[in-house]
Amino acid sequence: MLQTVLIIFILVLIFAIYWKKSGRKFNIGSYILGLYILSLLSSFLLNTSSIKYSFEASFYFFIILILFLTPILKFNTNNIEKITPINLKLFNAISYIFIVLGICTYFFFGSVVYSLLFSGDSFLLLRTAMVGGEVYYKVNYVYYILTLYCQFYPIVLIFYFYSTTFTSNSKSINNLLLFSSTAYIINVLSGVGRDGFVLWPMSYIFAYFMFRNFMNEEHKLKVKKLLYRFLILFALIFIPITISRFYKDDNFFSPILSIVSYFGQQFGNFNDLYNSTVPNETNLSKLFPILGKDESLSLLEKNKLYLRLYGVDINVFSSFIGSFYLNVEKKLLFLLSFIINGMFFLFSINNKKVSLGRIIFFTFISQLPLHGIFYYKLAYVTSNVYMILVLLLSILFLKQIIINKSQ
Repeated sequence: MLQTVLIIFILVLIFAIYWKKSGRKFNIGSYILGLYILSLLSSFLLNTSSIKYSFEASFYFFIILILFLTPILKFNTNNIEKITPINLKLFNAISYIFIVLGICTYFFFGSVVYSLLFSGDSFLLLRTAMVGGEVYYKVNYVYYILTLYCQFYPIVLIFYFYSTTFTSNSKSINNLLLFSSTAYIINVLSGVGRDGFVLWPMSYIFAYFMFRNFMNEEHKLKVKKLLYRFLILFALIFIPITISRFYKDDNFFSPILSIVSYFGQQFGNFNDLYNSTVPNETNLSKLFPILGKDESLSLLEKNKLYLRLYGVDINVFSSFIGSFYLNVEKKLLFLLSFIINGMFFLFSINNKKVSLGRIIFFTFISQLPLHGIFYYKLAYVTSNVYMILVLLLSILFLKQIIINKSQ
């Protein structure tokens, strides 16, 4: 695993240089970069004897990762001196929409989650049945609307932190915004999934770093206490799900190893994917299904094909880079990453004074590597619609600043 050691060394060196240039203070850039370093370090606790490593695959992973991280590092949230005023009526109107949809989500999925948790069946059995096609909730227009809303939890958290930091909104409104942001957790839990318990805290910490410089010490302490309480509450559900799904052969450590694997398997799996398979043809409809109907193999069919041809399970975490590699030709992915890097880098300069619209857009572009540390999580029609709406929301609050300047 010399390749892993070398990549960790380079990432730690970048982290150290960036840490020094950032005034020895954590920010969103060091936060995300640090997560990838911890992920690679965790891989040493796993059995990787069957993984095929190579310097080519490792450095391909490294370069693509750095291309997506560079604009985030450049933005450097520690440098933000002012967040420009907004149209408070517009902000509150959207906040109320988030709150109503969040409460509706709990009503829609809450009974499903309750029945699953107290069904008496193991989570492994329930999860297996769901993967096999079992549906525990009604799929209708309400389901699609609420599932679309649940994608917005990183943005709802931004609204919550902005509201508590810059507005005089009541405590009840702020608490309802925070509560509504957790709708994604109940949505995922209705499918016996654990992702919500991991991704929500990641986005909460992200939003905290975004607004930390504008909080007083009392506010910071409150934010940290809330996070600790949520983590304890999440653990009460996350741990039983993990034990039920991964405890086997009377091995006490199997659930613990599953958690380590959850966080540390990506780099090794990408190496295995890169070195064991032939280059893929580009199929953007797999990443952005809103572009049109995909006539190719389903994920399950493709997984069976790769297992038969290459002995590689593609239904494991290989980060967003692995998800892209499966659906975009290798050289084209390299080129597109450079183009995206250039576009996002231009956005990241001159950030001492920013608008809420710019913060929303920055949250959006940061979400890809942040949540993508596991896999690309936006390869669904509802997620694609979410991406479009977030861009429009960003433009809406950016435009509001422009209008205010001209008046």
